[in-house]
Amino acid sequence: MKYALSFITLFFFFSQIGFPKTRSDIDHIDSTSVSRASDSVAPGEPELTDDLWIGLWLAYSPYSTPLIARMRNAQLGLVGVNVRYASLNLGKRKLRISSELILLGWADYPKNGVSGPRTNRLAAGILPLRLTVPLTKDTGDNYFFVDMGAGVVFFDQPYPNDEGTLLNATVDLGIGYNFRLTETTKLRLGYRFHHISNGGGGVINPGIDSGLIVLSIHSRS
Repeated sequence: MKYALSFITLFFFFSQIGFPKTRSDIDHIDSTSVSRASDSVAPGEPELTDDLWIGLWLAYSPYSTPLIARMRNAQLGLVGVNVRYASLNLGKRKLRISSELILLGWADYPKNGVSGPRTNRLAAGILPLRLTVPLTKDTGDNYFFVDMGAGVVFFDQPYPNDEGTLLNATVDLGIGYNFRLTETTKLRLGYRFHHISNGGGGVINPGIDSGLIVLSIHSRS
């Protein structure tokens, strides 16, 4: 009798929840489960996606604009490569994440930091992190943006002289405009406040503050 009651109880339980009798039934259950799982993700939750673009950029400042640094009347030119490898979706905005190499840098400045006879240095560097955020609606076409980057530069000789250092830190903050040329190509024009400093690592630390005009072209890889 107890086995009969157990069987009747199990039969009643499974008759209520139902059995997937066909492959289509099983697929329907699986798809419903996936749909419910995706619905459980909060809307607007940040999402990191792959987004590979490679760009070549040129930057030049005809004279320094000392705000933090003390070096005056300095010229600075840079040529580099930008690799954007990810985007972080933040609602209606996308935070672009990239890294840069400074392939060649050139600094020309007065030996005394103000005027008179001049000297120059060559440099190379790396910026492990650059962040770019659109200011206007991000349609993937044409928009204003702000960006910032941080890294290090290596001069071929101690900057500004033997009392300085070969290794210097660099940070910048900029604004610009993105022009869509084709589906896979874009042009950017912008301005960056660019700071170079050894952070007190040398006997002297005049640094260089520059207002860089930046032109770059990027292609989706």
